[in-house]
Amino acid sequence: MSEPRILLTGASGFIGSEVLARLLKRTSPERITLLGRRKPDFSKGLLFERMAEHGLSPTPGSFEVVETDFMDPARLRADLDRLAARGVALVGSARG
Repeated sequence: MSEPRILLTGASGFIGSEVLARLLKRTSPERITLLGRRKPDFSKGLLFERMAEHGLSPTPGSFEVVETDFMDPARLRADLDRLAARGVALVGSARG
């Protein structure tokens, strides 16, 4: 049985970027799916700083990125259902 994929929300925030850095130290980026309002920018900002602190330099193409609208319950549910059907497990959550 293959290892499950990991779904992480909030990766560009303070806690989410730390969770992502720790995940990257334990597993391959191909197992990680990032769910957010937009694609994360690994070239600047908090996410870049957090990765650098951990000696990591991921590229955007390393991850599957799913853009969703957290304010649209129907779309969010459809995106989560589609990911769950593929065996993606939620390990983080966006702030409310």
